[in-house]
Amino acid sequence: VDGSAVGVSLARTTDLVALAVGPPGIGVDLERVSRVAAAPLDAFTPGELARSGDDTARAACWAVKEAVLKRDGRGLRVDPTRVDVDLGRGTAALDGVSQPVSVLFPAVDVVLAVAAGGAPVSVGA
Repeated sequence: VDGSAVGVSLARTTDLVALAVGPPGIGVDLERVSRVAAAPLDAFTPGELARSGDDTARAACWAVKEAVLKRDGRGLRVDPTRVDVDLGRGTAALDGVSQPVSVLFPAVDVVLAVAAGGAPVSVGA
């Protein structure tokens, strides 16, 4: 209504969809922990492997990587190992440039990650 630009990002996984609406340059990803755990991913940095020892943490790292790369605009055309996620700090660095991220667990076996440049994140059903 006021002419402000709006960013939109979409993610989906088995039986679920996430739509993020916010400032331009927003990225969202939604994953089932069990699906990420079953996938043979070689997408984690040595730091992530040291910091995230279980399937839930690795699924969260993967979701953050996808959200950050969507926010960047290039998506998975960029090698995901160029994103280093630190869940403890709530940050992800793409090519050494750190940004805040939000990670939520809205249901059992589900992780939701949002990269919105520090904008507040709220979840509605």
